[in-house]
Amino acid sequence: MCESQLEAKYRNLSQGTTVLESSLHVNIVEHVNSEVGLGTITDIESAKAWLRNSFLFQRLQRNPKHYAIGKDEQQTWQERLDQMILDSVTELKATKLVETPEDGEEHQLRSTEYGDVMSKVMGSTPGSANGYSSPHSSTSSRIQSAKFLTLIPHELNLQR
Repeated sequence: MCESQLEAKYRNLSQGTTVLESSLHVNIVEHVNSEVGLGTITDIESAKAWLRNSFLFQRLQRNPKHYAIGKDEQQTWQERLDQMILDSVTELKATKLVETPEDGEEHQLRSTEYGDVMSKVMGSTPGSANGYSSPHSSTSSRIQSAKFLTLIPHELNLQR
């Protein structure tokens, strides 16, 4: 059912002899944006819970040396991941991809029109693995793309 050169790879994966590591941390801002758009993440606490239930969190506990995510000596992994969520939300708000509803709680999150578009654009990048952008393109360049989107709403048939 697969190419012969991939047979050993898939056999090892199915038998549990290959160790898999997460790459969620590489594009966490884009993932958070998408999850807000999907309604999986509705506020800061649900974002933290989402990350704590991720494969990344599980792998961090088993192989912390594999992940260079800037954890201080005094921080726990959970505290570092919580900070990554806060940083991601701050960046998404600053680029107007996510907002806090005026009539909502302070920590509620809602995707903007631009956030929805960016989620779709990032999820359909040609050549991307699993529908997400290449890990070789930086988060800042993708966020710069989001800023560009705010300049051309008429091109995207969006209302301001």
